[in-house]
Amino acid sequence: MKPFPLNILFVCTGNTCRSPMAEAIAGGLEARREVETSPTGNGRGVAVEIRFASAGTATSGGSPRAAEGTRAVRALGYEPAVGPSRELTRAMIEEADLIYGMTRSHVAAVLAMDPTAKTKTALLDPAGEDVGDPIGMEQGAYDEVASRMESMIERRLKEWRP
Repeated sequence: MKPFPLNILFVCTGNTCRSPMAEAIAGGLEARREVETSPTGNGRGVAVEIRFASAGTATSGGSPRAAEGTRAVRALGYEPAVGPSRELTRAMIEEADLIYGMTRSHVAAVLAMDPTAKTKTALLDPAGEDVGDPIGMEQGAYDEVASRMESMIERRLKEWRP
């Protein structure tokens, strides 16, 4: 039996900025929703029903998160994902109920590892656009990507929780 009713995996290249930013934003949005919808309004006693994780298609794992991504997530009011980067594995794909790639190439990499994941894998952007990689850019690029992802994840959250 799975520990969570819904496991959502975000995938990017190195798992140092985009996918961990998405993981943190999604977790923060879900935590806020739990507080807002709990009977007491304080979130106590509300079970976590969605688990968010992230991984990279081209990393061996163990790299630190991008400091700019951490700052961008914090600026939006979320706690950043913790721990080093993680390499995407077939087991992660199998465990996930939904997988969101930042770009078409990430979706293709997931499906190359496990073609049976086709029905549960999509681009994060509901409009079908890639989420550009801010790596190596100035803080403003990370802030822009984080803000854009927040909007995408809010829209996706409505799919996860009608």
